Order: sequence, then C-alpha cells, then structure tokens
Amino acid sequence: MNTFYGFGNYAGDYWLVGMEEAGGRTFAEIKKRLCKWQESGGHELEDLPTHAHKMGWGAKYFGENPKWQPTWGKLIRLVLAAERQMGIETAVIKQFQQRRLGRHSSNHCLIELFPLPAKSAGHWIYAHHSTLPFLHSRKQYQTYLAPIRIKHIQQKIKQHQPKAVIFYGWSYRRWWQEIAERPFTKHDNPKCLTAVTNNTLFIVIDHPATTGVTNLYFEQIGSHLNNQFSKEQMKS
Repeated sequence: MNTFYGFGNYAGDYWLVGMEEAGGRTFAEIKKRLCKWQESGGHELEDLPTHAHKMGWGAKYFGENPKWQPTWGKLIRLVLAAERQMGIETAVIKQFQQRRLGRHSSNHCLIELFPLPAKSAGHWIYAHHSTLPFLHSRKQYQTYLAPIRIKHIQQKIKQHQPKAVIFYGWSYRRWWQEIAERPFTKHDNPKCLTAVTNNTLFIVIDHPATTGVTNLYFEQIGSHLNNQFSKEQMKS
C-alpha cells in the first residue's frame, strides 16, 4: 500500500496534504480497503466517491443528501475562499463535497504523507497483523517510509507545479519543511507558515480537527492564498 497517496487530481491547483487517513479501527476494515484499492488498479490517487461507494459509505457522503463531514468541510471552505468566495454556507460546502471533492476531474488532490489509516496518533494495530519489521511500531514505520514518500511527493510537485500545497497540522512541520525544500516565513493573521517557489506556494496551517479552530480561519487562509497568488502574478 506504500504507493497509495490519496484522492483527486495531481494536475489540480490545490494539494491538501495531511498526515494519514482516519479510520483503520479494525484489521478487517484495513484489509477491505487494501483489497478494494488493489481491485481498482492500485492507483496513487483514487477517485474518492468511487472508493467510498466500494467501501459502502458512498451514499452517506456523496449521495443525494450528503452528510456534512467536518474535516472535509473546512478544507473545502479554504479552497472556495481561494477561489474568491466568502461567507460560504453549509449548503455550498455539501454541494462541493458531493460533486467535486477528491474526484479525478477535480481542481485539487487530498494527499497523505503516510499510507496506512489509523483512528488516532496513539493507535497502532499493524504490529499484530504483519511480520514486516518496519510495521513493528509507528516510529519504525515513519522512519522507514518518510524519506521515500517525501521524495516522491517532491517529484510530483516539480512535475505538476500546483499553485498551492497546503499542509494541515503542525506536528509534522519538520517533514513539511523537507517537502518544501526551503525555509518557512511565519504569519500571525491568519496563523500560518509560508514558503514560495517560482511556481508553488507552500503553506502550513491548523488541522481542521484542532479544538477551537473556526470556519473563518479557513476562509482567511483561502483569502491569504488568493492574495499571494495575485502578488506573484504581479511580480511576473
């Protein structure tokens, strides 16, 4: 499963990069995910609604009346704000989730630094179900896979040159720095770190599930991205 990176479209403008997928509460669930991914061709990026329907929860989040998913909702709000929309209503978020989120035809991708799902940072069931040495502990797993996956993500960024790579969550800041390959600049309003290349803006932000983080914060981050894009266009 090391070659699985997430969902959506590498050619999209916005890359939303997290630590790992949520879930993985039982080995049976993880085995099902792996089997469905292999049956689909084992692509680096899957189509999220297609994957969800194969897993049995597609109708819940991508059907006629999709349930709003809070983590996705804040990331969607950021993308819409980067597209110059503000004061975004929940109905608009749900429509984006239903029609655009994580699709192969979308303007974004949802990437995970690590491939295996986990219900929390302290949850690690893989040691009980695998003889692979690097799965004996989360630390060994991260030490083994981080350099491989960082290098691959770097290569994909150089190949596709997205407008923005958005890292959410501060715990992995050192790895976000490695991917960006340049120092970050701190900003206080809104709280974030940024770095810029000729073609891509890198930004580190709060995780959507962080206690106390607001919808407004993600709209402000989206607006900040849009402003930065405008400045870079003026320079060129």
